[in-house]
Amino acid sequence: MEIFDNAQQLSQYSDNIPTLPPALRWAQSINDTFIEVKFSTRWDSPACLDLFDRTITIENSKILTISAMCRNVSPF
Repeated sequence: MEIFDNAQQLSQYSDNIPTLPPALRWAQSINDTFIEVKFSTRWDSPACLDLFDRTITIENSKILTISAMCRNVSPF
């Protein structure tokens, strides 16, 4: 089994890397917005423990983009 250090290495093997929306919760007040992201598809399932290539960008104080790759290595 091969373990990849970044998305560029992984893309050599797959032209179609799946994109999954993470589970998230948010709350807001007049002055603040709080966002909790779990790198999993549901709150009640395990999260990815080995994230890499994480990026967080905010554009024009309005658009938040969060991106990460997950490497799940089976113990079997």
